[in-house]
Amino acid sequence: MRVKAKKPIDIGDVVVGDEEVICGCVGEKDVFDMIDVAEEIAEKVDLVELRVDYLDNPSSSDVKRQIANNEIDAPLILTIRRENEGGDFVGQEEERAKLYVELMEFVDAIDLEYHTPDNYRRKIIQKAKEKNAAKIVSYHNFSRTGSVEELKIRLEECLELGDLGKVATKANSPKDVLNLVRAAYYVKKEWGEPLVALGMGEGAKYSRVFGSYFGSDIIYASGGEQTAPGQLDVADVKEVVRRLR
Repeated sequence: MRVKAKKPIDIGDVVVGDEEVICGCVGEKDVFDMIDVAEEIAEKVDLVELRVDYLDNPSSSDVKRQIANNEIDAPLILTIRRENEGGDFVGQEEERAKLYVELMEFVDAIDLEYHTPDNYRRKIIQKAKEKNAAKIVSYHNFSRTGSVEELKIRLEECLELGDLGKVATKANSPKDVLNLVRAAYYVKKEWGEPLVALGMGEGAKYSRVFGSYFGSDIIYASGGEQTAPGQLDVADVKEVVRRLR
């Protein structure tokens, strides 16, 4: 039996925290290709994440125009990930915050790093509240996973700032995967709020699916180009989930 949230949240018309949901991640270099891929996979997933940081020119007027006029039939998560957090955005924080604010009115949720400088984080989160966009606050570690207690603390810190807390860490051993699963289970039981805990790397890719049965609420899958180490394809994730149900 899946561990469900006592206080689920809405991302658009999708309830997160009840049954597991699949998010298709789109990280194309060209905004026209990004929208095309997102529109194509929308019918196969519950949510679509637009990785705007992957675009060659994220500040282009075409980006705002295409996202504003999209026909993607799924709630959208906006992510502009910094380079030191595993993304491709290399501009200044002021520019990134401006992008979040400008594009926020066209999406249903944002994903923002826990380590975003306080002044920009407050500005972006406040704008999300005004726009009624769900706030995913995420922590990433691309070298190690850490203990169950450390992961619990990270999840709790993210939950204190957002509607959904997320940790994504490099899993170097089976124990790391188990630590992620245990942390998700304990925090979900204690807090009752939606969360995501996933391992990165080839050895942890299946944890992205089975972790959902122990508390992790969103299964991230690649809709086109892979946007994280060990990410599975949307079709593969859907098949595994179908067989497990």
